[in-house]
Amino acid sequence: MAEIRGWIIDRLIQIEYRIDYIILEFFRPKHEKVFKEIVLNSSIVDFGGKAKILRNIGVSKSTIAKIRRIVSIRNGFSHASFSEHLSVTIKEDEDGNDEDVDIKSWDVITVMNSEGVIKSRSVYDYLSEFHVLNDEIRLELDVFLKSIEASTK
Repeated sequence: MAEIRGWIIDRLIQIEYRIDYIILEFFRPKHEKVFKEIVLNSSIVDFGGKAKILRNIGVSKSTIAKIRRIVSIRNGFSHASFSEHLSVTIKEDEDGNDEDVDIKSWDVITVMNSEGVIKSRSVYDYLSEFHVLNDEIRLELDVFLKSIEASTK
């Protein structure tokens, strides 16, 4: 299970790096390194804050909703207890992107949603949703970044 949690955390860190880069490209601060180390530090501006920045610089509501959802799923895997009945095989391409993911699960995960309601869900379904959102968010953020880069040329 530690492997799954590590994979999920790694994927969310990669998304956060993309978000940080978009914010840097949009604002182009004079002191980029300091801006990144201080202002974009996740202990100062968390994912929710960064999502608000993205929304205000033009990222779509649907992408923001996906970011919020993927963070919620990450939190579910980080804090929920469930047994060791899960197998995930991940093949990556040369750029580190997931090329093929095979998920097998025999258990459920119990998490509390944002309204405080406790729900049980198949680990497979939860992890599959995370994987789909991960791919969609990366693509949508990359497209937005290209539009920023094109507008600054």
